[in-house]
Amino acid sequence: EKLQADAISCSAAMAACGSGKQWLLALSLLAGMPDMRIAVIESSCCAAITACEKSDQWQVALSLLCSMSELGLVPDVMSYTATISACANCGEWEAAIALLWRMSDARVTPDTFTCSAAISSCEKGGQWILALSLLDAMPEAALLPNGICYSASISACRTSTAWQVALSLLSVIIHQT
Repeated sequence: EKLQADAISCSAAMAACGSGKQWLLALSLLAGMPDMRIAVIESSCCAAITACEKSDQWQVALSLLCSMSELGLVPDVMSYTATISACANCGEWEAAIALLWRMSDARVTPDTFTCSAAISSCEKGGQWILALSLLDAMPEAALLPNGICYSASISACRTSTAWQVALSLLSVIIHQT
């Protein structure tokens, strides 16, 4: 039986490119899928977005997310989370938060990882009040904050005026264990 590449194997190759910070190669694979008669699927786009995230190419990741609908694809929570993470890695907290809000318009429900990435973007952008607001809103959305959420929120409180909040969050973590 002759082996043939499919969307899953292409996505795996793009993920490998991402691990090697070869985001351009991942994009080339994504663009070449139709020529190989392989349908581009959501996970293929997500793999390419993640490759961009790992190489700090937040604008390219955002462009990929936005172009998914042109391909007849619906961005899912993983695609949004990877794009929010790409924004967070580059300190683009405003873009990350805009994507988080856009998810509700697109009827995509954020998960704990999405919130964690958004909170991390606030931390990197020095937006401690926004980070705490996102952390506080998680239980209302039936999401349980993880250690990354708390750590990013604590780190966001590095300003001289927010040290007491950081200690309060640490206390919450200690009493949960």
